[in-house]
Amino acid sequence: MIPERTEQQAVAVSRRDRDIFLRAGAGTGKTSVLVDRFCAAALDPEGGIERILAFTFTERAADQLRRRIRDELSARIREAEGDPPEALREALEGTDRAWISTIHGFCRRLLASHPAAAGIDPRFRVVDEAEAERLAIRAFDTALAEMVESGEPEALELAAANRRRTLLEMTRGAYDELHWFWSDQYDANLQYAGFHTKWEQLVVRGRLDSGSYLACYVNDGRVDAAVGLNRAKDVRRVMPLIKSRRAVDLEQLRDEAVDLRSLHASPSAN
Repeated sequence: MIPERTEQQAVAVSRRDRDIFLRAGAGTGKTSVLVDRFCAAALDPEGGIERILAFTFTERAADQLRRRIRDELSARIREAEGDPPEALREALEGTDRAWISTIHGFCRRLLASHPAAAGIDPRFRVVDEAEAERLAIRAFDTALAEMVESGEPEALELAAANRRRTLLEMTRGAYDELHWFWSDQYDANLQYAGFHTKWEQLVVRGRLDSGSYLACYVNDGRVDAAVGLNRAKDVRRVMPLIKSRRAVDLEQLRDEAVDLRSLHASPSAN
């Protein structure tokens, strides 16, 4: 039986021509509204259960949502007078293969269906939390060893002044707050920090054709992200500027004679 809905709940269930943001306190019927919205879309002749993608934060939540949807469709079939509509039976049968999962679960299912197109081993698996922790620590230890072996004074000073555990926590804290990726292949160290989709200016230290440069993606006088090719030190020094979101003097940012660390505390550019 479909419960009586408030006007706002009814809109959340029925509207599919725009984005809907649902915010409500505990016990106000959020999940039941989501279940009704899913069922309405599944029974829509222009929709269908195979065209719905529902994400949850946990696998447990995904299982609960799937079960609630299945229960709701079963209840509607029982309450239907005479023979239940074919659409109801098809929707109920389709709940087992419906796209209801976490983002990880969705990606796993999609890649498992097309491993060749994705260029991955079909025997791949998603690591669990404990294994991910071990891999993160192993990657940190490898990076720390390589940093020390480089012999750079800054690296040696950093390693000597901090315990391993402290450095690990500092690194993970920075990564949690700021996207940072790197690749070290074919004698080219490539690092990316921050995040950008568009930019007003591209400020480059060095030359893009020189094999060693730092390219900063700038919006409104602030560095949103940076790419460094064989400029690991510059990437480390520009990361505080990205995190602080402070405006900087772009000419100083471009000038290789200016130490990037001096921009962290310099007056913001107007």
